[in-house]
Amino acid sequence: MAAAMRALTSTIGYALVSLVVAMECSD
Repeated sequence: MAAAMRALTSTIGYALVSLVVAMECSD
């Protein structure tokens, strides 16, 4: 269960960073 939470957090974190970078680049 802990491994699943870590993977989920990692995926969400990566997606969040990618979203911010995309917004910065498009601006």
